[in-house]
Amino acid sequence: VMSIEDGHDGFPGLSQLDSIYSFIVVVVNASPQEVSFVSPSMQSRNLQLHPIQEMSSDDLVKS
Repeated sequence: VMSIEDGHDGFPGLSQLDSIYSFIVVVVNASPQEVSFVSPSMQSRNLQLHPIQEMSSDDLVKS
């Protein structure tokens, strides 16, 4: 799990990297089994899939 945050609504003094997205989370599961991940620090964030992932024909990518 990796996250990237810019200065838009993130930490004061950081440069704004993107005018639309101020917080990005990348999650990679390299195992063949389904894995659940819980992060208390991300529970208050309104996270959603990127529009390209939402439009994917691959149901796994859209979940």
